[in-house]
Amino acid sequence: MSLHRYGTVIGVGRRVVASMALVAATASTGACGAGDGDGASGSRDPGVPTELVLVAASLTEPGFDAVIEGFGGSEAGADLAVTAAYGASGDQSRKVAAGLPADAVAFAARPGMERVVRAGVVDPTWDADATHGVPAAGSVVVLVVRDGDSLGIDGWDDLLRPGVDAVVPDPRTSGAGMWSLLASYAAAGAADGDPEAGLGFVRALVAGHVADSPASAGAASDAFLDGTGDVLITVESEAKRLAGEGAPVHYTVPDATMRVAYPFAVSARSGHSGAARTFMNYLYSTEGQRLWARSGFRPVDPGVAAEFVGEFPRSVGLHTIEDLGGWETVEEELFDGDDGAITRIFDEAGE
Repeated sequence: MSLHRYGTVIGVGRRVVASMALVAATASTGACGAGDGDGASGSRDPGVPTELVLVAASLTEPGFDAVIEGFGGSEAGADLAVTAAYGASGDQSRKVAAGLPADAVAFAARPGMERVVRAGVVDPTWDADATHGVPAAGSVVVLVVRDGDSLGIDGWDDLLRPGVDAVVPDPRTSGAGMWSLLASYAAAGAADGDPEAGLGFVRALVAGHVADSPASAGAASDAFLDGTGDVLITVESEAKRLAGEGAPVHYTVPDATMRVAYPFAVSARSGHSGAARTFMNYLYSTEGQRLWARSGFRPVDPGVAAEFVGEFPRSVGLHTIEDLGGWETVEEELFDGDDGAITRIFDEAGE
């Protein structure tokens, strides 16, 4: 079995910050060092901006860029500066777990956060708030096609038609890839208690219809815009980013799709824990929630969500990760190392 024109793109894309350079910078400035922050071990120097480092999934870049700018112009953020480093979600979480300095972290899916919790970087109670550590409800999985799409692609079954090629982020490195494959898996029967039917669809898709599977959502979008494939499977926030930048594309929400959530947490190792929490609070503020929404991310504040309801199409059937048994079950059964069922499908297709 071989993946149709399969490619594992691991190189640094235009939307990925060089994290090792950031490590050197934070090491030299002490941005994340203990004892130099605003917590119990230190005090902030009036007049000198406190520098915070956010390590995040590239998928969240449009939202965080907008929120960081808004935060910098707010009263709460007047003496704080936030620097963001973006990259493929899985790679980012592994780097933070291995010691990459961060005052706050944001990933494209919960497994990335659980990895840094196990490493002792984030407190296990990170998701104890009302929204379970999710400042923006994120997106749904969508299908992006080029303007003038002659194939009439608007649902999952269309992806298995002869001659149709898709681009999807690699779920082994990308949170967007995990969500994208989970959406098709759920829609094909797994959410209704038939995981074999779901895996059968994923296997047929990957083996015969995936033209490319880059390492991150941004790299997958770049490949699609460069002419690869007929459809891009990704998340709504990424589709809105492309359209907002003038790309000749539009997207459709399948009748059955998956709700996406992007977790955020303050690092337990931050030397600026108080300042980092101030930034976190801004993410949930009315102003912050509106910035999320304007950037293509569905807000968690019901009042703000009501203001933007017309900008986010509804799906007839919206599955959640709980419909598949929760992240612990999904990660173990579908994405765990060499043993996860979807991981094996991609590994076998690349052989």
